[in-house]
Formats: sequence, C-alpha cells, structure tokens
Amino acid sequence: MPTSEEVHLLFAELTQDEELWSTREELLNSHGYELRPRLRQGWTPSWVTTGKSPLDSEDGESLVVRTVFSYPLSPP
Repeated sequence: MPTSEEVHLLFAELTQDEELWSTREELLNSHGYELRPRLRQGWTPSWVTTGKSPLDSEDGESLVVRTVFSYPLSPP
C-alpha cells in the first residue's frame, strides 16, 4: 500500500501528453487559449498548500485523453 507522500508525488508528475501541452503554453496563449493550471509552466500542485487529497483537487486529475497530432509541431 503506497504511503500518502507516494500518492502525492505520483499525482504531481505530468504525463507525457501533459508535458506536450505544457511546452506549448506560450503558443496557445498567443492564440487566446489558456491551459488549465496543471499544464501551466511552473505549476505547483494545489494540494501541497491546501492539504486536500490530489483526488479531491482539480489539478490532481491528469490528462487521460491520448493526444494525436496529424501534423508536425516543433517545440518552442
């Protein structure tokens, strides 16, 4: 059984798909889009300061949809 600290750390890591979105934050912002807090550069998990469980925090939910681009996107 994982400890509370292990659960918190597990939810604090971005998935590979989330990293893809996060690295494009500036580009998306320039087109009028705003990423959810979890995907923004410099994100700190809210449960670190609120004491809530990651499961009870909006930013504790990872991006579960597989992202597929049909054209090449180069990193910023």
